[in-house]
Amino acid sequence: MKIVVATALLVLLVSSRADADEPIRFNRDVRPILSEHCWQCHGFDEHARKSGLRLDLRENATAVAESGAIAVVPRDADGSELIQRIASTDPDLHMPPASFNKPLSKTQIGTLRQWIAEGAIYQRHWSFEPITKPVVPAVDDVPATEIGVNPIDAFVAAKLRQQGLTFAPEASRELLLRRISLGLTGLPPTPDDLDRTDESYEQAVDRLLASDHFGEHLAVDWLDTARFADTNGYFGDKPRQMWLWRNWVIDAFNSNMPFDQFTVEQLAGDLLANPTTAQRIATGFNRNHIANNETGIIDEEYRTEYVIDQVDTTLTTWMGLTAACAQCHDHKYDPITQVEFYQLFAIFNNSPETGLIVADNPPPLITVTTPAQDQHLAALTAATTEAANAFAPLRSALDPQIAAWEPGALASLPYPPEESLLLHEALNGQLAEDTQHIGTKLVFQAGIRNLAASFDATQHAERALPGFRADAPWSIGLWILPKGALSCPLSKIAPEGNRQGFEILCRKGRIGVNLVERRGVSAIEVVTHEPMTSGQWHHLVVSYNGSRTAAGLRVLIDGTPVVLDINRDSLMGSFDAPEVLRIGRQDSGPGYYGLMDELRIVQRCLTDSEVNQWFHGEQIRGIIERRPTSAPVEMPTRCWTITSIGTQSRRSRKPGRWRSQLNAPNRCSVTRFRPRWSWRNFRSLVSHMFCCADNMINRAPRWSRASRQCSTTGPTMHRGTGWDLPVGWFPRTTR
Repeated sequence: MKIVVATALLVLLVSSRADADEPIRFNRDVRPILSEHCWQCHGFDEHARKSGLRLDLRENATAVAESGAIAVVPRDADGSELIQRIASTDPDLHMPPASFNKPLSKTQIGTLRQWIAEGAIYQRHWSFEPITKPVVPAVDDVPATEIGVNPIDAFVAAKLRQQGLTFAPEASRELLLRRISLGLTGLPPTPDDLDRTDESYEQAVDRLLASDHFGEHLAVDWLDTARFADTNGYFGDKPRQMWLWRNWVIDAFNSNMPFDQFTVEQLAGDLLANPTTAQRIATGFNRNHIANNETGIIDEEYRTEYVIDQVDTTLTTWMGLTAACAQCHDHKYDPITQVEFYQLFAIFNNSPETGLIVADNPPPLITVTTPAQDQHLAALTAATTEAANAFAPLRSALDPQIAAWEPGALASLPYPPEESLLLHEALNGQLAEDTQHIGTKLVFQAGIRNLAASFDATQHAERALPGFRADAPWSIGLWILPKGALSCPLSKIAPEGNRQGFEILCRKGRIGVNLVERRGVSAIEVVTHEPMTSGQWHHLVVSYNGSRTAAGLRVLIDGTPVVLDINRDSLMGSFDAPEVLRIGRQDSGPGYYGLMDELRIVQRCLTDSEVNQWFHGEQIRGIIERRPTSAPVEMPTRCWTITSIGTQSRRSRKPGRWRSQLNAPNRCSVTRFRPRWSWRNFRSLVSHMFCCADNMINRAPRWSRASRQCSTTGPTMHRGTGWDLPVGWFPRTTR
């Protein structure tokens, strides 16, 4: 990589023309003139080309034009129609025409004349030419003390000689150190650096090249070109975690990574055989585009904008081409057609991104562990292996004992509480007789004991709870596997007014319990101090002793009391509201995302021992009783529900392509209607209608219950668990 920097410096030194005696170079001297004054009408774009004349290709410029003239006759400037036209004083013949408002200067005309006289040698765009080492100019008549010891000095000496100049006196040690420090690290020398009086110039350069600041300084231009930012750029300009990719670039420069490897890993590091974490991080180059989280935008429009940005940035960064022009038409100056632009577009169009992002760090993501976590994980892995090896001899002796114990195990296990039991909602493939299902179809799948209900906030269940006294002691227990950031598994609370009643909430893994007489005034509000482990079942028990104090409210998770943070402890009166019990919804607010099983309500305050036995007994009982189900079970719908009759998504017709989580419907069916009005049902209906209307115009769906669920449970940043980093595009796979 450092070699590339030195080569670029040589290019700068030899790229300025000194006088008319030096041979003309097309890319340096002629291309800027033709690009600015001629190619808009006589260049690459065939739709804008006039008179069929092309001046960007030698074979076209030196051929006979439609008029019979030859624009460029090598080594015959006076016989070239190009020179005759640009030098003409006749306004009808003069090029470029006056209406173009870009006249050529005498110097530019002289340059074109000399170029043709020297043979009209063309060169391709510099990004299409391989890097070559220039010939070191001969400066035999310049004293060796002035030439220096590096070939670069010979180029400088030759240029100075052409200008009639000589080298300036050698700068002081402090000034030289300041120059190289700023040039290599972007930082001035420190006092300690200045005190290194015994350090030679070469040693100082080597020290600065070995500094971490060298890679930081060199990476600045690359980060700018790659449009690096730690925020998403649109509405709210929310932060995102891209600094690991930034560090990868800095490390690549500091380790002198070969440029071809530097290129491949950023554009397609994830497609390498067995890619490392660092190679996946490198693909963050493709994720630096701005991303929009503003509701109301057209998802597909912005997803397309992101892909266009990736194409344009890639070509600009590596080839120095303004590729964005070819988005709408063939490029007028650079050799890129609109067809070629969208051929590149098709490559980047395989990324599973969405136009509307629903998280600060939109997927696809990878989670990167810290070095300390890697060491800890290695230690845990070794301990696990050691424990497994130690247990192996015992397993053979335990297997027959377990087999003998299982037939009578159910009778020996403790049963869930039966005394003062008011409700047992098993959720085992159906609801209890007096429980009413509301919303979309309720799906059942494998749970703790046989089947469990799966909620996605578009359905819930309601039932009366006669005999339940909220102000007296009670305990509520259920199994939950929450999947949403904010949801409500259970409530019995008024939707308006004082909001009297109680509710159990799940907020990013923390359980909140509110007992409310008057919201914000007379209430008990507590939340668990630590979040539950995500992605697994938990047995939740809320127990209240009737004391109207926060001290009388306990939360037990998996049979163990947990620490509660008390947000409010001011309950003065009754919170016994004449409301139905809602399973899977708060009121008109949040629903529940996740699985639920074995709900029980008892009219007494259970002891810690009873809850512990309940947890272990039901868990083991479920292991013995549970039988795997081949497919989810759907409960018949009892209310107005829109269902999708799916066809394969427009973007999933080819095998191996990513499929939307909800196949695009081509029609809708309205199942049985039961007149029940509520804002909740209305919003659910409108959401489904928009989804169906969107797909009827053959657009890939971006809204679905599944995708909505994913949007609230996507990868998040947890303290101590490493970093989530947006990474580059991956081939779409069937989900």
